[in-house]
Amino acid sequence: MAVRRLICAYLNTGIMDGGVKVDRDQGTPQGGSLSLLLVDVLLDKVDKAMETRGYSFTRSADGCNI
Repeated sequence: MAVRRLICAYLNTGIMDGGVKVDRDQGTPQGGSLSLLLVDVLLDKVDKAMETRGYSFTRSADGCNI
């Protein structure tokens, strides 16, 4: 539950644009470390399914080779 609260807090934090705090209403900041964590959580089941089917693959934060 603590991790979930931390993720929600991160997603609800604004960004700085030209020294001014701007609220965000969707997504994660581009290049943010949370984006990498969330894609790994989301694609974990895909990775396991591909392994079960015998596929050889490499996945990175912005691509996949099968």
